[in-house]
Amino acid sequence: MDLQCSPDSSEPIWKLLGFVEFPDPPEHYKFSSEDNKKLYSILTDHLPTSSVQRTGEVIELWNNEPYKTTNNIPPAYVWNLEFKDGTRKLTTPIIHPAHYKWRLRWSLNGKTIRDDKIKRFKTEIDFGTFIIIDEL
Repeated sequence: MDLQCSPDSSEPIWKLLGFVEFPDPPEHYKFSSEDNKKLYSILTDHLPTSSVQRTGEVIELWNNEPYKTTNNIPPAYVWNLEFKDGTRKLTTPIIHPAHYKWRLRWSLNGKTIRDDKIKRFKTEIDFGTFIIIDEL
């Protein structure tokens, strides 16, 4: 869930209720007519980002477009994937604020399976203000 703090004085209340600022907000998070801050809260169980990348299947997200990132720029976010037995459904979905033009890479044991903009990644990935991945 995302919201616009209007009036600005409502921000502390929303933060007390667990809402946080968007990380690395791209331009589309901003309202052209107002400068009010946008906050969000994920209301369901989701896979947290990891500071350590394990071997196995991994999703990496850069907070920029592919042409602005290179392989020597580390991803801003990493998720180590775990699946329900006998399926390709994640045990916990990835839900994260993201712009549809950002770079997303899916790899298995260091070998890239897919590396593209979110909007071209897979038809099963929903995008808008958030990226949601529940199955690969």
